[in-house]
Order: sequence, then C-alpha cells, then structure tokens
Amino acid sequence: MPQTRGFQIIALQNIDRLLLKSMLGMLEPHLSAHWVESALAPTVIFADADHAEGFQVLSEASKRGICVVAITNRPISPWGSMLRRPVQTRDVMAILNKIDAEQVSAKENQRQQTANAERAVVAAHAKVLAKSRIGPQLPDAELLRKAGNLYQYLTARGPRKIVDVRFAPGRSVMFNHSLGEYCSAISPPQLLKLAHQPVKETAHGDGQANAEWAVAKRMLPTRSIEDLIWQVTMQASEGVALEELVDARYLLTRLPRLSVPMAGSALSMAKLLTRTPTSVRDLARSADVPIAQAIDFCNAAFACNLLRSPTAPSVSFPSILSAVALKFS
Repeated sequence: MPQTRGFQIIALQNIDRLLLKSMLGMLEPHLSAHWVESALAPTVIFADADHAEGFQVLSEASKRGICVVAITNRPISPWGSMLRRPVQTRDVMAILNKIDAEQVSAKENQRQQTANAERAVVAAHAKVLAKSRIGPQLPDAELLRKAGNLYQYLTARGPRKIVDVRFAPGRSVMFNHSLGEYCSAISPPQLLKLAHQPVKETAHGDGQANAEWAVAKRMLPTRSIEDLIWQVTMQASEGVALEELVDARYLLTRLPRLSVPMAGSALSMAKLLTRTPTSVRDLARSADVPIAQAIDFCNAAFACNLLRSPTAPSVSFPSILSAVALKFS
C-alpha cells in the first residue's frame, strides 16, 4: 500500500494553485505515494519563489528540514527542488517521486542506525564484561534471574540499581533505578506491546554497571522509568488489583510525571485520591468509572510509589506475583 504524504501550497496565485492540484489529481496513479493536501506536518511545501512571501516560506521551511519545491521563472534556485513556469506535469511527477524515495531511504537509514546503536551497546557490554573478568571476581559480579514478563518486573518489590533487562538477543532495556531513567533502542510504543513478553534481568558490580550505563546513555535515548511503569501498568494490569490495594485506603502523593497528558477520568480520580484516603471500590463509585478502570489507575499509582497509607509515611513497590482479582458487587 502506498505511503500517504502531505503537501501544502503557500503564496501561489489561484490559477497556479488550481493548476498544481489538477496535475496532482491526474498524476495519482503514477505517483509512488498517495499525496493529500495538509497543513499539519506536511512532507513538502510548494511556494512561489518569485515573491517575498513565498521566498520567506521556502527559507523557513528549508531550515526546519521540510522538503520544499520552489515555483519560479528563474533558471536556477537556491533550493534543491524547483518547478519552472509553465509548470509541466512530468516535472511534478518526477519531483514528488524523488521526494518519496528520499523519505523512504531516510526512514530505512534511521531504522538501520537504531539497530546499529543497539548492537554497539551489546558489543560494549561484552567488552566491559571481558575487562572486568581480568581482575578479581566479586561473588555477585553477575546475577541472572528470571523476572517473568515486563509488567511483573516493573511492579515487583525489591531494591535495584543499574540492570539490563533482556527480551531476546539484540532487544534489551537498561534501567538505572537510582536515577529513575532507562535507555533503549526500543521505542515506548514497542515496549507497551512487549509488556507480557518474558524477560531476564542481568546485574553486575557497581563499577561495570556504571561503565555500561555511561556507554548506553551516550548512544541511546534516555527516558523516565516512572512514565514507562505508569503506561505499562495502565495497559497490562487488566482490572486485576494488586494484593496491597484490596480493601485498603490510600492517598495520592502527587501526579505522575508523564510524557502524555492524563485523560479526564484519570484526573478526576487523582483529585479524589489527593483529598481523602480512598479504597478502589469507593474511588470507582465517587468518580463514576468502571471498577476495572479504578483498579488500573490505582495499580499504576502504587507501582510508581505514588500512594501512601494515611497511617504510614511511604509505600514500597508492590509484588504483582501475588495479585488477586477484586470482586465487586
């Protein structure tokens, strides 16, 4: 299926605009992508380079990395792509197919760079490990244990520092629990899809772990563990309450630090939990939401260590392995 790409026409006279759109309609069967007019993040911008407004639009868009096509009477243009007047159909087709090919190539290059970065991190880990084995070995230099799936791992009780959590060879996440950050070539949406996949955790001595973290942080994006825990728990808990939440009342200490805004129903539950110690059942009634939705919200808040008992100063991470389903009548 052809990729859908957007174009925007700016600073063109109506006759030129209509002519260009008519050409695009006729050329659609011969274009490698499906082109639609859109002002929201267009792939390419057409503008009249012979007028001040169009010239400025082309300059600013080019600086932002957007593909531009200058329509002009001049023989040359400071931009990579141009259409000489009178505009010819074959020239429009050639330019758009060229831009589409460049976009496909750039996406493939980005995918390859991500894969290379992850392979480099794996190789760096192996090199650091080999060096660490030259000297005296610590009894706990390498600790390997099965942690179930990613959801269970993120909500499990236990102190951690810097660890590498692996799904399969070449697919891993390095967590620095002390800093509340993680590094991975796997995008957050992909991690959400992997929430129920088996994982293994590898932990090394502090010196080696710090060296591996320094390598990973230089080469891979750094993101918030709290944001990941919240998103994974909200998606994967599936209305099954953590044992610590059954018939218990808690207060929310603060809102989670998330990369995307919370939904209105979640904000309503957060407001209720910051005012009065509330159980999951009472929260569902007060916020007028399904019990499963209240459970998922409280599970996520508890997993992020954002709930506290009215009689205790703090709450530790829960153990998901002994979770039970709430029965609500």
